[in-house]
Amino acid sequence: LFFTHSFQLLRGWAGFALAGVVLLLTVRAFRRASRQARVPADARFVAADEPEAQQLARLSALADVPAPRLAEVTMGVRNAFVVETPGEPVTLCISRRAVEELPPEQLDAMLAHELFHVAHGDTALVRRLEHVARVVDDRAPSVVADFVLVGVRRMERQRELSADRAAALLTGAP
Repeated sequence: LFFTHSFQLLRGWAGFALAGVVLLLTVRAFRRASRQARVPADARFVAADEPEAQQLARLSALADVPAPRLAEVTMGVRNAFVVETPGEPVTLCISRRAVEELPPEQLDAMLAHELFHVAHGDTALVRRLEHVARVVDDRAPSVVADFVLVGVRRMERQRELSADRAAALLTGAP
């Protein structure tokens, strides 16, 4: 009876210790998340008097958030993304093709979507989640890694849908 009780107690403490180790590794992974996000070298920072910068300033004022820097990048697709590098101002990068091809209301929607990510710190969160997913994928059993990857993808998807909703509310056009 003594050995059975001791084994159950040991098994309970082992589970508690394992949960603690997993928690510590997760916190460590969040803290050591990659900080390699940089504005592309070919980016052109948009002057405040250009129409795109004025659109962003208007949307920022409506959302009551500071306007990030705006940079145009050369890409083969219409796209926009946010770059948050520690120690530097937040930069919203938009492809030249998007600026040239999208009508003003669609450009507003794209800028408002990215502005939501800026306002809620989604870039840093997603960067850290991706880092955790890579660490788990490299070090954990496949069942655990698959579970974590599904959770990360769901959270990223939720942030994107939230940004879409906020942009529709901010611009008044779904």
